[in-house]
Amino acid sequence: MSNKDDDYGFESVPPSVANDQFEGQQLSGGEKGPAGTFHLLRSMLTLGGGSIISILIAVVLAKSWSALLGPSKYGLAALMQSMLSLGVTVAGLGAGQALARETAHALGQKDQPRVSALRIAAMRMVAITSGLFAVLLIVFRDSVAQLVFSDRSRGGTVLMLAPALVATATSGVQSGVLIAHRRVSTLAKLNIVSTAVYAIVGIPLVAIWRASGIAPSILIGAVSYCVLVFIIVPREVGRAARGIALRDLLREMAQLMRFGLGFTYAACAGSGVLMAMPILVLHQLNPAAVGFYDAAVAISVNYVSLSTTALGQEYFPRLAAIRDNRDAVVQAINDQMRVLRLVAMPLLFVALALAPFGIPILYSGSFRPAIAVLTWMIVADSLRVPSWTMAWAVLA
Repeated sequence: MSNKDDDYGFESVPPSVANDQFEGQQLSGGEKGPAGTFHLLRSMLTLGGGSIISILIAVVLAKSWSALLGPSKYGLAALMQSMLSLGVTVAGLGAGQALARETAHALGQKDQPRVSALRIAAMRMVAITSGLFAVLLIVFRDSVAQLVFSDRSRGGTVLMLAPALVATATSGVQSGVLIAHRRVSTLAKLNIVSTAVYAIVGIPLVAIWRASGIAPSILIGAVSYCVLVFIIVPREVGRAARGIALRDLLREMAQLMRFGLGFTYAACAGSGVLMAMPILVLHQLNPAAVGFYDAAVAISVNYVSLSTTALGQEYFPRLAAIRDNRDAVVQAINDQMRVLRLVAMPLLFVALALAPFGIPILYSGSFRPAIAVLTWMIVADSLRVPSWTMAWAVLA
């Protein structure tokens, strides 16, 4: 968003860059009043509609797993997801977000060679970093199992999650390509399909093997989404041009890491703490408490995603594309803040009112201790709503 071009190493672009070239739409950063608000609502409803379907599928999965596993073993799934999410955050180096940011800006400048160079650079960078991270997990699997699960005998679980980490990190880069091109409907469909595959695979495996089926479910879900996104992205936006000079690739890698390292540090300090919470809860309390905590978090994340998915997948690349146009950026922030208040706050109040009834219905009566945790999470989310818009603006 800075007007100092040297800060990012780009030449300045004129305000007319606020013409959308991604799907034949005008960037709503350049639209004022009702037109801009309508565009944002449409994007939010598209992504939110996809989120609703994904949430319904996830509810079926959560209900099945909670009935089959109980709070203690359900908490084991939370610990696996926690380890995987933390690993992807660190190993991915924020490449997906950096790629979306820089590609959106390059598309705004009609710089197709740089678009291809960024895409190849991000993929190679993440393939190296996630591969190295996976090797470390495999080598130190018993120590990691002790840290995460408080049980060295679960080294086999860590071994199985290592390839899931690589698949998740690399598919994140491909998702970044779609975000940069603002393929909103494609992102929503991918989210639905990936959640459905996870449920179709996860429910039978856990029904047969109980807790031993959790890790294979996560692995198959991660790999299937990776394969799917690698098929869909070239069809949606084409393949990256070949023959990019090594010098250009190294320059783009450095640019991606410049943003990505800062993003990773911020993610570890912010959302990383939330990812690590199940591990902390396990060491301070017990496995059942982890299950209660994860049940509350799952509901909190799902209702919040109804209104915030559009922030990362539509609002962020839109801001990145017009970041040199101060007036358009201010207009986009104001429009997004208005829409977020209209959508997010009613959802929070509804969630707060339904919390005492939702936990027993979505999980089981044995998960009632999660109600108090969920109530506090909803109160905290209501205070964070205004910050979500500004946080993505700073990143752009």
